[in-house]
This record gives sequence, C-alpha cells and structure tokens, in this order.
Amino acid sequence: MLSFTSDERLAILLSVMGGEVAESAFSSMNPTRAIFVKRLFDDFNADPPLPEEIENVVGDFFQYFQTAVEKTVAAEGSKSDSGKSFGDKTAESRYFPKITPSNNPVADLNRLDPFQIAEAIGEDHPKTVALVLRKIDVRQAAKVIELFNPEVRSEAVVY
Repeated sequence: MLSFTSDERLAILLSVMGGEVAESAFSSMNPTRAIFVKRLFDDFNADPPLPEEIENVVGDFFQYFQTAVEKTVAAEGSKSDSGKSFGDKTAESRYFPKITPSNNPVADLNRLDPFQIAEAIGEDHPKTVALVLRKIDVRQAAKVIELFNPEVRSEAVVY
C-alpha cells in the first residue's frame, strides 16, 4: 500500500464525500492549495485508489474523531464539577461507545453523539463546521448546532 501525503489524503477523503462537499472545501482553502488538491481530486476520480487505500484514509479520518472523543471523555473525567461547559451548554459526563467505521463516513458521523461531533469540529473555521453539518442528517446537525455558543452557531449557519 502506498503512503499518501496529507493533500492526497484530503483529496481521497473529498472524493469519497462527493463533489458538492469537495467544491465547498475547495472554496474555503488557500487558493494555491485548493488548485493543487483539486488536481489530485480529479486524478483520484479518474483513477481511483484501491479500496483498501480508501478504507485506510477514511479509517484515519474516523480515528481522528474517535481520538477527539476519547480526549473529551478523559478531560471530563478529570474535572471535579458535574460537567464540562461547551459553548453556552453544559454537558454532563458521558460515555461514548467505540464505533467501528463502515465504508460510509457520513453514516459513521450520524452514528456519533452530537456532543462528539461538536467537540471534534467546534474550534474549526465556521466554513469547516458548515461543511460537516451539511453532510449529516438534519436532525443530527440541529442537535450539534445547539451545543455551539451563539457566535459560532450563527457563523456556521451563514456558510
């Protein structure tokens, strides 16, 4: 199996997520990087990587979210009060079962707890937050948005 650069991994992930998501991501990138990643994206669409390579990239992406969740749970466990403040909401200590990634990253995101998604993307650029929220189920996205503070919520909705 080949080793991919971060830009190649991004292009593969975007090709899995589809053209609409890719175009939205390209518009929020540095223009020079967007041109480069778009070329890779087009190359991967013309000559797709092996299924195992795609699974590896998607699995790494999912692992990123799982790691964010584990850090969140560990941080909550070390607090002496009853919960962790996220935005203007208070989240009680939670246990999140480990989810085995499937071949559908959007379905995997929808299986996560809204708090997990909010914690993973909460400090990203509002365009990135909007990009993720557009791909998940509307009800799930609404629950995630509720967890953001009003400023992040309004910025993400604008995009």
